[in-house]
Amino acid sequence: MQHEKRKSISKGSWLELVKSSNYRCYYCNSRSTLIREHFVPVARGGSSGIKNIVPACIPCNKLKGTSTGSEYLRWLRFLHFAGLGPRPIPFCKECGKSLISQALSCSC
Repeated sequence: MQHEKRKSISKGSWLELVKSSNYRCYYCNSRSTLIREHFVPVARGGSSGIKNIVPACIPCNKLKGTSTGSEYLRWLRFLHFAGLGPRPIPFCKECGKSLISQALSCSC
């Protein structure tokens, strides 16, 4: 069986992505060391293209596992509102959306 060669983003594109995230994890907003994270895991049909890559800290990358980014953000929101989250994660008080995925502002 022949495997399709994965497209990977260039170092320059990665650095632009990290800079546009203000050097913060897409999921928890931490300023830890960031690594490339597939929003939709390759194991679940996601690509390695720039539109499917987000900067993530190592703990979020490991905890997310094969969940999609949306599934993981819902889990983080649950932990946050239950008072169980490891650190505060900003959410819009009006609509409940993660402000991390909304560039720290909401359009509601």
